[in-house]
Amino acid sequence: MLDDDAVTDAARRLLAAERSREPIRQLSLQYPDMTIEDAYRVQRALVALKLAGGRTIKARKIGLTSRAMQQAVSISEPDYGVILDDMFFDDGGTVPAERFIRPRVEVELAFVLAQPLKGPGVTALDVLDATRWVTPALEILDARVQMSDPQTGHLRTIVDTISDNAADAGIVVGGRAIRVAAKESSKQAAREMFPEMPKDAGQQKAYARLSDETLFDKKWVKVEVQPEDLPGFKGPRVVCAECGEGINFKREVVVEGRTLCRACAGECYYERI
Repeated sequence: MLDDDAVTDAARRLLAAERSREPIRQLSLQYPDMTIEDAYRVQRALVALKLAGGRTIKARKIGLTSRAMQQAVSISEPDYGVILDDMFFDDGGTVPAERFIRPRVEVELAFVLAQPLKGPGVTALDVLDATRWVTPALEILDARVQMSDPQTGHLRTIVDTISDNAADAGIVVGGRAIRVAAKESSKQAAREMFPEMPKDAGQQKAYARLSDETLFDKKWVKVEVQPEDLPGFKGPRVVCAECGEGINFKREVVVEGRTLCRACAGECYYERI
């Protein structure tokens, strides 16, 4: 397990590599015993540095979702990354090549959520219930870690990729939006398929076997998006009259004529320890 100093150092070097466009040596070579949990610690430290620099989290990336790709890199689950506000590019716009080191593009689907998801035990229908719409997207990948070591030829591993924010570098969201809704009848179909099993277990097993036509209702839709709902929107920022903390667009609360952050207004989502 990496100590905190090593995690912080790796995160700082990854950030410097992104800014200088000079990839660093593979962390998997520097730390041969580095684990996937270590890699996520580095990723979290990297994201924390960016948040401290004024960036905001707008979305999440899930990669290596196919079983074949997971087996190729010796993992049993997808890898995850963070999409920040400065990583979005307009549909039909220009993506500056000079911003990247070794960019690649992959075609993806972007799920725009209407409500948060929290596991474990999240099913495909839970995802659809939380989804506002789905739209095509282009993911831009980059490598702030050397893909191949120039001295040994050693290829980067999953811990290198995860540390490097799952290789995520940008996203273009565009095209037609489609609304995918779970059919209420699908739940009954799942119960009938495995009536002897507990509800949740039976549903998860049935959903993996039932056809898309049985499970989902799909419709092309037109979506009106307000400017403030778009990623990277730079709205006015105010200061809390109580604690002095900056408050992003439309997140302030006015109490008896005073502008407060949600924490000072008694609407805090966390508990201080």
